[in-house]
Amino acid sequence: MNGKDNPTHEDILEDLRKKKKENPKLYRRLHEAITRVYNCEDPSEVLRDYSDLKFESGFNVELILKVLKWFFIEQDIRDWNYSGRTMLKSHLDEIASQNTY
Repeated sequence: MNGKDNPTHEDILEDLRKKKKENPKLYRRLHEAITRVYNCEDPSEVLRDYSDLKFESGFNVELILKVLKWFFIEQDIRDWNYSGRTMLKSHLDEIASQNTY
């Protein structure tokens, strides 16, 4: 964390890496939920379909989805042509596609 209560982009990415290592199968479902938030679905509504997402490590799933919603909005404001939103999503997709051993 950055010394404050708010997680940074890297804090979220690192947390997701840990979750994937903890439970790759459950992480696939988390990545589906993240993709829905990326596609502008409200995190609260997405959470209704993914209430089973519980990990031992890191941030809770609700926090992750809600923070990512605002990170995507931040990127939309900074880069109006979706390049920022897409760049952040590509980092999330990269974590999902990595093999865990």
